[in-house]
Amino acid sequence: MHTNTVDFFDGQALMSSGTLSMINGLDETTWITSTLSAGSHNITAIYSGDNNFLASTAVLMQNVNQSSTVTQLTSSLDPSSPGDGVTFTAAVSGSAPDGNTPSGSVTFYDGSTSLGSGTLSVVDGQDEATYTALSLPPGSQEITAVYSGDGTFLGNSADLLQNVNWNNSSVQLTSSLNPSSPGDNVTFTAVVSGSDSAGDTPSGTVTFYSGSTSLGSGTLSVVDGQDEATLQTSALVLGSQEITAVYGGDSNFQSSAATLTQSVVAPAWQGPSFSWSQTPVANPTVTTPSAQTNTEGDTVSLQIQASDPNGYPLSYDAVDLPPGLSIDSSTGLISGTVADGAAEDFDGSYNPTIIVANNQGGSATTSFSWTINQAQIPPVLTSPGNQSNLTGDNVNLQITATQADSDPISYDATNLPDGLSIDPDSGIISGTVAPDAASFVFTVPRTYVRAWFLTAVL
Repeated sequence: MHTNTVDFFDGQALMSSGTLSMINGLDETTWITSTLSAGSHNITAIYSGDNNFLASTAVLMQNVNQSSTVTQLTSSLDPSSPGDGVTFTAAVSGSAPDGNTPSGSVTFYDGSTSLGSGTLSVVDGQDEATYTALSLPPGSQEITAVYSGDGTFLGNSADLLQNVNWNNSSVQLTSSLNPSSPGDNVTFTAVVSGSDSAGDTPSGTVTFYSGSTSLGSGTLSVVDGQDEATLQTSALVLGSQEITAVYGGDSNFQSSAATLTQSVVAPAWQGPSFSWSQTPVANPTVTTPSAQTNTEGDTVSLQIQASDPNGYPLSYDAVDLPPGLSIDSSTGLISGTVADGAAEDFDGSYNPTIIVANNQGGSATTSFSWTINQAQIPPVLTSPGNQSNLTGDNVNLQITATQADSDPISYDATNLPDGLSIDPDSGIISGTVAPDAASFVFTVPRTYVRAWFLTAVL
């Protein structure tokens, strides 16, 4: 019988010693541990020997796997607006045999751009890390939380879609001198209002129009606590003129516009007195189109209806049309093909402004709504032709369909002969024709938006 002790080592570190005892006819000792870290461990057992037996050694490689984890990601505010502080919380769960829980850090991404990271800590009984984003841009943002793992636990990730809506803006337009006379310096001031939860206000430029003619533009700056842009001109012609200020928007705020009527009258006569009457030029009239709805890829032809009471020729302009569309300045026909992706901008909701002007300085504007829907492209199904089989035949028939875009295709079939079925992913009809199968018609429906059918005789 062997006597004395056995020492257990993890690499060079002595982990335990045990005294040999007889168990089931074998001299043995045992080391039980739950402290091995994840990875490969070189375990060595060294018997020290006794008066009858020499010392000996045995080695084995013990592999300790990392424990799995699950990550859950939540948002404190969805949807949000630009400037809102949105806190993302990643809760990481997992357990190890020794009772430990995940530790380390979680990195938060907006798409492929790193927003920042947080360290796991126990909050209300769960391990979580947080990050507060203050400058998310408008649109749908894919937020991902990546847990990097630690010595005991594997890494993991989770994602969510954060919706960030645009902030609204409004414009107030004033004139420094109304009415004015030809040659007078007139300053137009556009005050643009709007704010978000972070206290941001509109920035960018304002373009000023007389009818459809651009007078120039000004950059917003803070004056007496309000955001305003100005334009000074001495080129206004005699008559009544529709002045429009169009704010172009920025990364946080939508565009907006305002109008006023500027009267330009003849100056007071300084010489001999006599009477002079000036009849203001009448403005044209424009009919507001009904609300429009189209789909990406549609060919558009929309005629703007306008007239001038004095028969003066008209010119046309438009702002904020859906991408891919334009207006003919001479005829007022809006035409073009709705651009791919137009349904994603502004969530597919547009409010075009139509500006109609005569050559005497008179003008009129109108706005209407235009909704753009995302295009849906049906797949094309190829008929396999008439099929003929005997009972007991093994069948393998490929149904072929193509899709112009990246939408997935699934397959289904009804009234197949007994013993046959269709694979919903590959479209292969396979199986063995059953003895009681008879001649009949089967149908393969197309399961995408509208019902298409393929009929063949087996």
